[in-house]
Amino acid sequence: MTLAGANDYLRSKLAMVIAVSLLASMAGCASSPERYEVGQVDGSDIVRLAEAQIGRPYRYGGTTPTRGFDCSGLVYYVHSEFGASVPRTAGEQYRYTTPLKKHELRPGDLVFFRSGRAIVSHVGIYLGENRFIHAPGSGRNVSVERLDTPYWQDHYIRGGRFAKSI
Repeated sequence: MTLAGANDYLRSKLAMVIAVSLLASMAGCASSPERYEVGQVDGSDIVRLAEAQIGRPYRYGGTTPTRGFDCSGLVYYVHSEFGASVPRTAGEQYRYTTPLKKHELRPGDLVFFRSGRAIVSHVGIYLGENRFIHAPGSGRNVSVERLDTPYWQDHYIRGGRFAKSI
């Protein structure tokens, strides 16, 4: 290989390294933590759309009325229909909400439960009057429950509200 050929080869390799480095740095930006924007979503709108999903089937990983919902998928769907960007899983939804005591809950807020090993394993949307809507689990449909039943009292963690901008 001539000196000129070696220089051309090194230039092309350097250009490739620079291109790969730029792509890697852009990928780093893309993989940084997401920002969730809730905006001005009204609790009564959240409740109304959530109630329209009553009877839809439970489906693990589901986020649409046609395919069905899991618990956090219902929360995700309802908020996204109003242009809000919220986390997808119950655990992330828990992390990105402001903690609330039961007496602070308003319609549209979230209620979190623990029924397994995970710190948070279930989420629902508070409707008011001690009721919430959720996608309960395999073989069941989206339905309304009461927070004051023994099962839900025993598994309740806390309420939560998405901030205007997280």
